[in-house]
Amino acid sequence: MSDPERKIRILLVGDRAVGKTCMIKSLITSQVELNTNVPPRYPEIQVPFDQIEQGTTTVIVDTSLRTQSEAGIAAEVAKASVIGIVYAADTGEKSVKDFWLPFIRNHSAASEVPSKTPVVLIRNKTDIAESSEGETSDALLNECTPIMQEFREVVTCVGCSATNMNLVAEAFYYALNAVLFPMGPLYDLEKRCLVGAAVTSIERVFSICDRTCTDLLSDDELNKFQVLCFSGSDALAVRELESVKELIKESVQGGVVDGCVTLKGFVFLNQLFIERGRPETTWAVLRHFGYSDTLELTSPKHNKFKSMSDDQSIELSEEGIEFLSDRFDACAKGDSKLSSKQLAKFFEVVPVEWADKFTQISAGCDQGVERDVFFTMWRTLVLLDYTSALMVLAYLGFGIMKDIQTTNLNPLETRDVASAIIVTQRRLLDWKAKMTLRTSLVCYVIGSHKCKQLLFEQITTRSGGFETTALSTKCGSSRVVACAENKNLIVFADIDKENAETVQQSTTFVEECDTLLMVFDESDPESFAELVTMHSPGRFGASQTLVVGVKSESESASQNYATKPENFCWDRGLTAPLRNVEDEGVNRLVAAVDKIAKSPTSPWSESGSSRWVLASAAAAAILGIVIYRNYSSSR
Repeated sequence: MSDPERKIRILLVGDRAVGKTCMIKSLITSQVELNTNVPPRYPEIQVPFDQIEQGTTTVIVDTSLRTQSEAGIAAEVAKASVIGIVYAADTGEKSVKDFWLPFIRNHSAASEVPSKTPVVLIRNKTDIAESSEGETSDALLNECTPIMQEFREVVTCVGCSATNMNLVAEAFYYALNAVLFPMGPLYDLEKRCLVGAAVTSIERVFSICDRTCTDLLSDDELNKFQVLCFSGSDALAVRELESVKELIKESVQGGVVDGCVTLKGFVFLNQLFIERGRPETTWAVLRHFGYSDTLELTSPKHNKFKSMSDDQSIELSEEGIEFLSDRFDACAKGDSKLSSKQLAKFFEVVPVEWADKFTQISAGCDQGVERDVFFTMWRTLVLLDYTSALMVLAYLGFGIMKDIQTTNLNPLETRDVASAIIVTQRRLLDWKAKMTLRTSLVCYVIGSHKCKQLLFEQITTRSGGFETTALSTKCGSSRVVACAENKNLIVFADIDKENAETVQQSTTFVEECDTLLMVFDESDPESFAELVTMHSPGRFGASQTLVVGVKSESESASQNYATKPENFCWDRGLTAPLRNVEDEGVNRLVAAVDKIAKSPTSPWSESGSSRWVLASAAAAAILGIVIYRNYSSSR
């Protein structure tokens, strides 16, 4: 369903004979309006403006005290997107302050003080004032500044002449801009300062542009910001940059340090644009960095993931890895590790509700996060919760940051944050090819809690190893351990004993799992028998299943089961069990899991217990022969 069309209503109000209707006629006909044959009120008309986006229409509405009652005008005030109060330069602005602004406050949609409907003061008939008074260009400001100070809803003022078509179009553009680039979300007119959400948004922009993580913007970073945000802009000349920094120095203590602009100075610049009636400048920046009119970051589009099959998964793309690597290096200052302080710096522009996703994963890393662990965590987050990963990447400035680092900048284009991740090929195709190009692999683990705990402790000691309960797999496992192997990510997911059979019989399990790990305690004689009760053969491929032995004690014990683990594996068509998976032995295990996962076979192409079936068939055949012989002898 398409979004409803947006309609902007520009309403003109004012005393009789101030030239409201003449202004509209002059704009529409592009002809000099001599105030002859002018109707008391121009009919409502839709006008195309170049700067409005597709799906938006602009309507100009005229009013007349001669043909309308105050109630009728009040009804139009309530519907208006922006209101232009027109007064004549030769009669003055007295009624603007005494009647029209109070009237608008009383009848605007919100009935708030100040009104949330923006107001533009339009001083018409400047041609008469100029010829009769020889007025200066300061006359408009002298008249309007006191009004703007008292009535905060007045966002700007403009002088024009419908008679000689001077600045008429500009007057309507100012009115339109008051809607397209609203002051309200950015600036508190009453307190005369930026609102909190605007400050937070500008701080994020600053942080993204601060590529070196020095809390300062160099001349080079300022110029890249300039070219990036403003279409057609050239880099600022040295003299222009110095003028900007000099203005900041004079206005804000600590706004410039060592010839670079600080966050305080950057925030001041954006506030200055707004206070000088140029909010479109700040809006151009914020919208380029992904903000909506309510200063919310636009959620990443997930269109390319809507057609995903259940047997596909998500991984970081090369672009995503490069982006995270560059930011890691900038924050780590050349080190191979992010300290806890640097990790906080890395995520400083991400709201708590999203940053917590990674904070929870990295819980326990009080001494910081090594580079390999950092990327293992990111790859796991992308694999198991790509929606959150995309949102965090969007806040970090993926795409925007890439453009800033590019020499051939196109200010009108930014990379879709979804390009930071890729959708893998379906497992169904991997099964047919008996190979996979996926680099993020999932291994489910069954066994007693003690056995899994021993195994997971060993895996977390490996390069890039970590454990978290902050993420869940599709099958509902909320305890995962991950590590790296041959540039691959392997996620070991815990299956509860109570849910082991149900999970293994589910379609989701087959579609998500690359390897099933069956772990038992070699020093506990009852451990293997307990493990067998958890295994549910027949649904998942035997060649993708691996039996592993760990030790809680130094000595091994004979398993109290009908057959040895080796015979069990042979009967079920499984690979021979890996034993003594402790210390360095865990490397053999991870390598084996990686090898099995990278050579997948269809679970439906196997019986799941092929050798067991063959052995059973052979036994049945032998039994039949014996019975037949006995039967023949008896005869």
